[in-house]
Amino acid sequence: MRPESSSPPPPPPPASSHSAPPSPQTSSSRSTSPPPHRSSSSQPAAGVTFRLRPLGFFSLLLLALSVLASCPSPAAGVRDFAFFNTTSLVTIPNSDWDLRSRKEVTFRTCSGSGSLIFLRGSLSSSSLSPSSSSSSPTSSSSTSSSASAATSSSSSSSWSSSVVSSSSHELTLSLLNGSVVMVWSVNGQSGAAHVGRRVNDNLWHTVQLKYYLGVVTLSLASDGQAGQDTVIVANATHNAFLLDVRLSGNLQVGRDFTGCMYPGPGVNFGTPGLPAQQVTWDSCPLQRQLGCTKLDRDIDDC
Repeated sequence: MRPESSSPPPPPPPASSHSAPPSPQTSSSRSTSPPPHRSSSSQPAAGVTFRLRPLGFFSLLLLALSVLASCPSPAAGVRDFAFFNTTSLVTIPNSDWDLRSRKEVTFRTCSGSGSLIFLRGSLSSSSLSPSSSSSSPTSSSSTSSSASAATSSSSSSSWSSSVVSSSSHELTLSLLNGSVVMVWSVNGQSGAAHVGRRVNDNLWHTVQLKYYLGVVTLSLASDGQAGQDTVIVANATHNAFLLDVRLSGNLQVGRDFTGCMYPGPGVNFGTPGLPAQQVTWDSCPLQRQLGCTKLDRDIDDC
């Protein structure tokens, strides 16, 4: 019996001359678009999962160091507040204390005494001119007597000089017996103004020395109390010579003071680089107790 011979497959039909060529857009996208699994920016295809390799110890260490390096150092910025322990002191060199300018600090303490800000320095010529002294309600004889007293205390002092001895002119904002006191000793004339009482209660208090419409006032605002206590330090008929007082020297902050203090206008002691002695920055131990007795301490054991 003869086996059946298999016939060869028919040849493929010739390509029609009328078939449309591939579109340029399709060929272009095929030649330029990378496969989805090779592109780092394209979305993964459906059903494809990726497994992240865990970071090693050194990789985590380098990551932590890079984050710390990108953060600003605390010393590069202005400090918020400070704790003074009686022996602490911050000095602001080359400062001017003009009673027509504003001075303000915020403090809390359990001590009834200590200096908030203090300046002993030279008196400007405007404070020594006869025109400024004539605005005082004192008579010409008292003015001349005060001038002679200043001259006797220092041979270089005179009404015509531009600078007098720095040891005889002082302005102080301090605590005394639980009250805030503004004390001055200028050109042989001394005085004080008191405001508030029992401020050594471990609450925040803001004291402000301000000039407004020809009047210098000393104000005290206390935390948790409405309003503020205000006294007049000087005006046209009361301590008028203080209106033109301007001292130049080194402003001392926190001398003999124990407590916490925030800087304020005219008393920017938080600027880095200022001379500071035994000051604890951005920490206030008094905040961990409610009052000032031993029973009030260590309320926060966290």
